[in-house]
Amino acid sequence: AVQYAAQVDPQDRLVAYTLREGGQGTALVVRDLRSDSETKLSSTIWEPRWSADSKYLLGTSLGKTDVVVCAVDGGECEELAKGFWPLWSGDGSRIFFHRTGTASDVTEVWVMNRDGSDQRRVAELRFSFTLSFSAVSRHDQLAWVQLRRGRQELWLAELGE
Repeated sequence: AVQYAAQVDPQDRLVAYTLREGGQGTALVVRDLRSDSETKLSSTIWEPRWSADSKYLLGTSLGKTDVVVCAVDGGECEELAKGFWPLWSGDGSRIFFHRTGTASDVTEVWVMNRDGSDQRRVAELRFSFTLSFSAVSRHDQLAWVQLRRGRQELWLAELGE
């Protein structure tokens, strides 16, 4: 078994990771650092991201392209939208995520409320290859690394509402 994409919660009490066995993700696990107890959540997501209050994990569903949010207390995970690479907004009330664009070199950036309502496209990114955007500032600026033939670039975008 291999642990993948570990993330420590904002209070430094919990660690979430995807457990991989046989080359596939098999579980989303939350470990309590004080007691060393572990809880497997109801869905497996890639690259879990903590909410500011440490009550939820956000990620992309395993084997699909769905944005999923999971309650850490063992409640059910919810599929909120079609998309991938989700991140919490600066204030935690909304979620930014990607969707495949109409052309092969386009990825659309969308935003929605925490409950999946009010989904809106807010930007279109053109690139030859990109990694998931890596951070959202407190003021909802997106920062990401973009790779182009012969160079690597760091971008920062302000998104209008």
